[in-house]
Amino acid sequence: MPDESVGVDSDNALAAALAYAALRWVPVPTPSGSKHPRLPNWQLACPGTDTILDWWGSRYHTDGISIVTGPSGLVVLDVDCHGPIDGEDTLADLCATYEALPDVPCVLTGGGGRHLYFAAPSGVTITNDAGRRLGPGLDIRAEGGQVVAPPSMHESGRRYEWEASSLPALPSLFSPPEPNYVALPQLPEWLVALLTAEPPEPERLPVPQGNGHLPGQQWAAVTDWVSLLTADGATFMGARRDHRTGSSYSLWARPGADHPSASLGYAGSDVLKVFSTNWEGLDPEATYTKFGYLAAIHHGGDFSAARRALEAEGFRLDDLERLIPKARPPLVFKLGALRASDEPEYDWLVPDLIERGDRIIISGDEGQGKSTLLRQFGLAAAAGINPFGPSLLDRHPERQILLVDCENSRRQLRREFPKAWRALEPHQLAITDEGITVAVRTEGLALDDVRDRAGDRAWLIELIEELAPDLLLIGPLYKLLGGDPNAETESRETARFLDKLRGEDADMAVVIEAHAPHDAKRPFGWSGWKRWPEFGFHLGADGGLAPFRGGRDDSRRWPRQLRKGGEEEWPWLPDAKPAPSVAKTEENTPEAMRQRVLKVLHDLYEIDSEEWFPMPDICERVVGVRTGRPSNLVRMAVTYLFDRGWLRDSHTERRRGVLTMLTQVFQWNPDGPGE
Repeated sequence: MPDESVGVDSDNALAAALAYAALRWVPVPTPSGSKHPRLPNWQLACPGTDTILDWWGSRYHTDGISIVTGPSGLVVLDVDCHGPIDGEDTLADLCATYEALPDVPCVLTGGGGRHLYFAAPSGVTITNDAGRRLGPGLDIRAEGGQVVAPPSMHESGRRYEWEASSLPALPSLFSPPEPNYVALPQLPEWLVALLTAEPPEPERLPVPQGNGHLPGQQWAAVTDWVSLLTADGATFMGARRDHRTGSSYSLWARPGADHPSASLGYAGSDVLKVFSTNWEGLDPEATYTKFGYLAAIHHGGDFSAARRALEAEGFRLDDLERLIPKARPPLVFKLGALRASDEPEYDWLVPDLIERGDRIIISGDEGQGKSTLLRQFGLAAAAGINPFGPSLLDRHPERQILLVDCENSRRQLRREFPKAWRALEPHQLAITDEGITVAVRTEGLALDDVRDRAGDRAWLIELIEELAPDLLLIGPLYKLLGGDPNAETESRETARFLDKLRGEDADMAVVIEAHAPHDAKRPFGWSGWKRWPEFGFHLGADGGLAPFRGGRDDSRRWPRQLRKGGEEEWPWLPDAKPAPSVAKTEENTPEAMRQRVLKVLHDLYEIDSEEWFPMPDICERVVGVRTGRPSNLVRMAVTYLFDRGWLRDSHTERRRGVLTMLTQVFQWNPDGPGE
């Protein structure tokens, strides 16, 4: 044991190294912030006092200290906590299963973990281990290993320090053996048994059955992760149980590493989640399917090259484009074929409300009942009933409905659906039992990911192909993106995917629920969602169903005002509060043009009551041109309506070069004509 005068000064590596050497431990210099000793043959080091004085007193005076554990007679338990790894949880499970650990000297690492110091058992060789024998987050440094010791500096900028609760044991390490000498605690027998047993083999996750569609899916169906990773030099680091879900997953080290670099099968998924910054070819914090991993590691991230390689191995099908919706031939035809067609002008799913292929967004504030309104749509359409018709006898053919709820759990839906089905008779409700399929995806969908790394696109495509729904109800919109819902790129990719999902001549309509920003009617997120749907409505707190964009045609009979229904009625019923009537007169008569102008400006006011429109903009919105004879009819109609009080005007400044010009602008007058 060391002389009484030798002690560890937390700011003095030389004093610490001398103290460790006096304990017959083997200190070696380690660059500040590093975990690897400076000397190439540090395992063979056996420094005396003169060497230690030379190293930390002169040559390596800025270095920290590592202790070579094997020759020092030490076994150090490294409790690691970073990313999804929590060694403290694993240690707690072990202690609960076997017995508590004795009080031992403990070092707090600068990275949030702990080093627990034990005396190596006699007659047994304990070797290094990185989570395989004890579990995730519990590493062993013993024969062939080393640990960084105080007062070394961690890469985080914090020092390694002896834990305060270890202080009662520390004096026995750095003071004379008499009268207070206490030997370093022995490694418990149950730990010795675990560390000398054969390490467990990695669990091979079941390979999904079925052929899939793409070459990558075909290949993934016959390839297991364990074979894939071990063939590339990755190392299994042990299995762990998620206490929140009860599911198990495994940890893997990248090639050449002895610490976990990724998790496999977390939350029951069949993907590799990477949290290392040094796995060549893989991005940190990224998630990889088998095919994505293959492309990243073996083809430099080139998915086309990976696919060609698999096709050369025989993984091919005639239909190779099922990862995105089936590409239908472009609709190319002669005009005569269109004129000669006997197809109906409208192909209604719900008469006067929803046509096949429609894109509709219902926005609203949180808790205003838009989800209930969508369920009402689904139930009514499945039962063949117009939800806003004059009675339940206003029938149409029964429809197949797919409702994808990314917000509510199954338990919540069990409470909420009765609010919508209370208006149905028992036989009608029995129809909806088979007509509506509900898919719960509270974790959301990443429909913006063109690589489909989470498989959400493929899942939705397969569900739609299997069920062939007439109407897809889905939302909320912000949970359909894995990326930033405000970002244009991610949102455009989501919109493109939904358009392809409908097809070029779509049989399926899509209704999306969306949250609205504060004091606005448009959907939250990308501004393009205001323009994307054929029809967009905002459900207000007062039951108002105001359009947030002008409709693509005026054939729909959506109510402008709703009210809450009674106990045996639909949750939402039309309320008598009509918008300005539009008489059906000949299109180009002055009266017809006035009605068209009035309706357009009324709808625009409902969307944004603060927006005013100059005459050329009104012309373009009504007849599609800003000049010419059609625009002259619009200008006369605007003047007529303004003179009679249906419209009001203002002026706005516009600059043209160095000139400032006043421009007359108009909007609908909500007060109507005066007396």
